[in-house]
Amino acid sequence: MLFNHPVVYAHLHRDGHPLAWHVHLAVSKHIPEQAGLGGGSSNAACVVQLLQQHFNAPLKTHELATLALQLGADRPLFLQPHCAWVEGIGEQLTPLPDIEGHLLVYKPPESCKTNEIFSARELTRGATPVKIAVFDSGPHQKQVFSEWLWRFLRENTNNALEPAVKALSPTWCKRWSHFSELAGAHLPLLLRMTGSGSAVFAAYATSAQADAAFQACQALEGQLFRCQIEQSTAEQHTESNWQYK
Repeated sequence: MLFNHPVVYAHLHRDGHPLAWHVHLAVSKHIPEQAGLGGGSSNAACVVQLLQQHFNAPLKTHELATLALQLGADRPLFLQPHCAWVEGIGEQLTPLPDIEGHLLVYKPPESCKTNEIFSARELTRGATPVKIAVFDSGPHQKQVFSEWLWRFLRENTNNALEPAVKALSPTWCKRWSHFSELAGAHLPLLLRMTGSGSAVFAAYATSAQADAAFQACQALEGQLFRCQIEQSTAEQHTESNWQYK
């Protein structure tokens, strides 16, 4: 457990607090490992939020973000309440509170080791960055903006890590193709590999579409999850602007 993210976070949190304390942590994991879903990072965020509550928020938002970046680029994302557009090395987060959608997530039996993906020769690191400024031209009505954003993501983005995963695991590639065919028959807003893999997902505008895709993919070997994007309210989180420079 020495290198488990929640435990490391606990030590970082302790070092930032002026009082000595002892806690016992037990983490029950539900998100599959090595799936590109941020399971370890979100566990760590949960632990640090609980510590914040227990000690009456001894660390400010910017202090938490600084600690989070010491452990990895995706950690600040999981410490804030919204879907967000992430830039820089993970420290510049712009909330996207108006995005809506229903998700079908498929985790194949194969797992992906992040270090192998990032060291693969197929990862060229030549992707063109997309900046948050492009959203300034988007519509401002909530539902219209959500539709516009999904269309923008579909037409202008891709997962730069996918070629590396395909090269390392031809079996995964076949499963991804099969899922794309089955899920794609129900008019998804977006089909993508998650993070560094091995999970993949389809996003839909309606619950009925996602339910139909879920039924169509039942025979796939692996795990299926139905999810819905839910945004936290301002009343639940008073500090919602997580854009660190």
